[in-house]
Amino acid sequence: MHYSTQEMKRYLMATVIFVACPLLFLAINPTAIKHYGEFSSFFWTYLTKHQVVAPNAIGVLSDFLIFHLIFFAVYPKRRVTSDRLLKLLDSSVSLLRGRHLIDFTDTEWLNIRVYLVKLFFAPLMILFVTSLFRDLADNGHSLLLNLSESKFYFMTFALVLMSCMFIIDVSCFCLGYFTESKRLDNVIRSVDPTVSGWLVCLICYPPFSANMHNIFGNMYEIGAIMPDPYMTFVLTVVGLSLMLVYTKASVDLLFKASNLTYRGLVTSGTYSIVRHPAYTSKVLTWTILTLPFVAKNPWLIFTILAWSTIYILRALTEERHLLIADREKYFTYMKRVPYRFIPGVI
Repeated sequence: MHYSTQEMKRYLMATVIFVACPLLFLAINPTAIKHYGEFSSFFWTYLTKHQVVAPNAIGVLSDFLIFHLIFFAVYPKRRVTSDRLLKLLDSSVSLLRGRHLIDFTDTEWLNIRVYLVKLFFAPLMILFVTSLFRDLADNGHSLLLNLSESKFYFMTFALVLMSCMFIIDVSCFCLGYFTESKRLDNVIRSVDPTVSGWLVCLICYPPFSANMHNIFGNMYEIGAIMPDPYMTFVLTVVGLSLMLVYTKASVDLLFKASNLTYRGLVTSGTYSIVRHPAYTSKVLTWTILTLPFVAKNPWLIFTILAWSTIYILRALTEERHLLIADREKYFTYMKRVPYRFIPGVI
């Protein structure tokens, strides 16, 4: 089923208001520029200056918006994401006309929460992807340079592997935030309606995570040089193995990967072993790589406990949300997979 001419005009208006305006704000706002960088777009830079540049996060989103609108104009078939924007426009118009917030239906509130989730996380995921590709290019160049000199540094190789795994992980979440389709079976059925659920999730991501790092401190990641070379090698291998589990958990979610949302239950792969494989592997990686430094800096014990608590709270709030969204299915899943984090332990 296609859109009528009137609906296409309304959709264009909704896209300008809810997508183009936030992108423009991010591109010109000094605070956002510190986070995302000066606006750089492959399409616009080539069109205006005939130069090919590597786009930043906002540039990628701007180019994506342009090609999306072109595709929509040529092939204006009904889609879940398009209909959500139209309904969001209708809700906003009714609000401006004096309608009280309390009169919003559950569906309207869902559309608002979906929009806020995508508004926050979509630019962030693109920022992560562009940064990770730069890291991969730098680490890959160093590795090739070493190999050309008949040298092999395991830590450089480990950093290349880590960059590749993170790129796969973040790419899965990009697919989740940018797609919503019945064919892909990833239509958003619910978004966490609780303040606590949003809070413990958002504090793990920039710019909020910077404040949390200032309070709790940072845990070590792959690339940390331990006091003993043998220990560095062993713990790096363990860390990479755990990060492989983390990446596999994201691949298991694939098109359903996104924070604060419920798109249907995933019970296969790593999720058939424990209910929160990604959080388990991430926190274990950080903890294992941080523990060797505790002797010199006892404060790191507090750092480990603080970040572990945050991710435990994320797991608990997600389970609460899933029980609200689909109690019967998730309760059955909890019975079949009784362990949250470590098989046979907890």
